[in-house]
Amino acid sequence: MVQPSMFSFSGPGVRRAACLSGGGVALFGAVLMSLPSAGQLTEMQALNKELGKLCSNPPPQARTVCRLHARLVNTLGFG
Repeated sequence: MVQPSMFSFSGPGVRRAACLSGGGVALFGAVLMSLPSAGQLTEMQALNKELGKLCSNPPPQARTVCRLHARLVNTLGFG
């Protein structure tokens, strides 16, 4: 595995700063892009709430969806 290299720079208004090169910047960008926006998070919370209501006493047609919802909630640590 290739480790990202670290380098330092200084200049006007900068005493000393460290930067990740190459892979570190790409990794940080990928992590930042994977975070949900506030609107997406609100929608996910609303979906979770509605699925919770449905799955408290699910009709036969919804049992598979409710099992998937339960697995997601447990996997993501919301349960």
